[in-house]
Amino acid sequence: MVELLLVVIILAVVAGLAIPNFSRSYVRLKLTQTAHQLSYGMRYAQSRAIRQNLQHKLVFDTNFKQYVLQTQAAVGESDFKRISGRWGRMFIIPTEIELQSPQHEVNFFPDGKIDRLRMYLCQKDQCLTVSTKEQQGYVDVFNERL
Repeated sequence: MVELLLVVIILAVVAGLAIPNFSRSYVRLKLTQTAHQLSYGMRYAQSRAIRQNLQHKLVFDTNFKQYVLQTQAAVGESDFKRISGRWGRMFIIPTEIELQSPQHEVNFFPDGKIDRLRMYLCQKDQCLTVSTKEQQGYVDVFNERL
């Protein structure tokens, strides 16, 4: 009986030590997944703009909690519409992640250029940066130290 009680106590201590590490890993995983989904969407918009020879843009809502990819209706027009397919759906940023961006839209031009900016995705004390500033026409994701 004492041995069984000792095993249960050891398992409880191990579980108590592992749970905080798991929750930190889950927070980091969710943040990383959101940043990569945003960067993949931006790369897709860039390649689609080049391929279709139409301007595209990624548009955020006013609270930076969701975004959608849009395409120019026709060459020379100023109207934009949501793109078709799975990349045209509304992407939702998890409530515990805060997105900070200097502008509410990112433009992708047919010549491969992208608006130059940095967006910060933060969750608790961890932040990732999605940037088009470092290299012209390239989307980069990297860690931001707080």
